[in-house]
Amino acid sequence: MKKISKAISVLLSALLLGSSVFSASVYAVSDTPADTVDDLSWLPYTEEDYEKFTAEYTTVACVNGYIVLAEDPAWDGGFDIFESREGDAEYEVVKQYNVRSLPEDVCGGSSLLVKVYKPTKVGKMIITWTKMRDWEGPESAVWQKVGYYIVGRNEAGEFTVNEVSKDDYAVTDPIDYTVGGVFKLNESSDKGDINPDGIIDITDLSVLSFSLVGDKELTPSQQKAADVDDDGAVTLADLAKLRQYLSKKIVSLDDTSAPAPEAYNFKDHYIRIQSVINGETPQKYMFETASDFRSFLENNEEMVTQSKQHPSEINLEDAQKKYDDKWFENHDLIMVLLQEGSGSIRHSVTSIDTQMIKIMQRIPELGTADMAGWAILIELNKGSKIDINKVKVVLNEEMACSTTE
Repeated sequence: MKKISKAISVLLSALLLGSSVFSASVYAVSDTPADTVDDLSWLPYTEEDYEKFTAEYTTVACVNGYIVLAEDPAWDGGFDIFESREGDAEYEVVKQYNVRSLPEDVCGGSSLLVKVYKPTKVGKMIITWTKMRDWEGPESAVWQKVGYYIVGRNEAGEFTVNEVSKDDYAVTDPIDYTVGGVFKLNESSDKGDINPDGIIDITDLSVLSFSLVGDKELTPSQQKAADVDDDGAVTLADLAKLRQYLSKKIVSLDDTSAPAPEAYNFKDHYIRIQSVINGETPQKYMFETASDFRSFLENNEEMVTQSKQHPSEINLEDAQKKYDDKWFENHDLIMVLLQEGSGSIRHSVTSIDTQMIKIMQRIPELGTADMAGWAILIELNKGSKIDINKVKVVLNEEMACSTTE
């Protein structure tokens, strides 16, 4: 009867989320000894191996042609991990086990779940994993991972799977070498972004260096991105110019008229807002006039209202009054929206330049199991030359000992 009740509650949760495919891990999964199948022997079967595996690959990762989930379901807190899939690619669960078991009637401790997915159909798919209490639905969610996957087949007919960004997912076609096709994953022609990952950094410099000494062959799009001086050839001159750009001796790869700042001076404010933000985060916005900022807030009235329900130095209603026409004469304003799995997580903007906004996430050892949204307001001097569509928000984690700022 207990299993029937759990199955009904899982089905109700699936209906609440409107998923096309929905499933959950179950308490009945027991410990499984080391796998005898050679191609799965690399999976973690001890707690020590589990820690190493998650440190190297993170919670959800593509490994050896499989998608592997390694996460604590928090069964002792009444939680479970649910998944939904959308898209035309398909998979099957080929293995599911616990590195450390937690019986249903035991309160306390934790279980280390490993779940292995094998692609079975070429195409594209989005998989969403959510840790929540099935009888409470999405409002109880404390962790969520959304993965964008491209499934293809290699020359041997074996299925391959790659996780890509949301933007790449929209423009990437899967390739099936058994029937021919075009795989456009990570094709880029952005100047300087050679690897390409949407950001120009030391990795691009390394790729360019290896290509110049003959250790790496660049694709046509990479050659275009590597020709930073626009002379039609990839040479040492491109390497020198890219190094100048990364060391901030020139402001951009197109404009060498003025040195770039080492970092921008800024002032930041942290405002807790609604628990669920529409769309993926982090989201970023640049406001150069009071009317632009006012229009944004008018279109997000609920966000403004909820910002007044949590104590902070400033709320969004206060911000609208502060950032008036006179203020914008000498300043620009950036807003970063973040979604966190716990309201105990705090933030600190550590640096800003033309390429990235670095934000430290301060994660307490013990935190609340509630989702939280944050609006981070960053004040800059006028004329910062930041292209908000190109600048990248980078989150770094730091363990904290308390739940307060």
